Amino acid sequence: MIAKQKKTQKNVLNGHGRYMELSDQKEFFEACRVSEQVVIHFYRPSTLRCQIVDRHLETLAAGHLETRFLKINAEKCPFLVEKLRIIMLPTILCVKNGKTEHSIIGFDELGGDDEFPTSVLALVLSSYDVLKYDKDTFLEENNIDQDELEADAEGGVNKIDMRRGPAIREGVNDAAAAIEDSDSDAEYYEGLDEIGH
Repeated sequence: MIAKQKKTQKNVLNGHGRYMELSDQKEFFEACRVSEQVVIHFYRPSTLRCQIVDRHLETLAAGHLETRFLKINAEKCPFLVEKLRIIMLPTILCVKNGKTEHSIIGFDELGGDDEFPTSVLALVLSSYDVLKYDKDTFLEENNIDQDELEADAEGGVNKIDMRRGPAIREGVNDAAAAIEDSDSDAEYYEGLDEIGH
């Protein structure tokens, strides 16, 4: 109990409980070094969706002292953007024990919509172990049935089936080409000659 209280006090001294902006890359590395769990929002001031993320992270920061919530302007840290492969804004970086666990790129993992509740972000962050949030609490708060959630997870918001059918592997394109009449190109060009004159 006392150890937990000391850890909480240490976290508060390190900036936990507030949503803060980092001014440079040096502060980024220092924050990742001193805090076990860090959530960092790479943003651009002119991007509307970044402002949406700011609102949600500010709410989460006040209630989760175990995690440090930060933001950094992507335009002011090109080295980090390149090294961490930040390709789209907003990107939320999940860092645990100094290592990048995951990057939440855009809103796809959050339902693909601008109007997602803060609890959805909390659930996604907790799935990467950078935030303590109970799945049962989430289901109860949002009136979601466990079976429905699992069915949605199987389909996903932007799930793409990358399996290729046997037709591609077995060379159907080659067979289709053999069926074509060899005169088809000549007939095509014949019509063009008439148009050109």
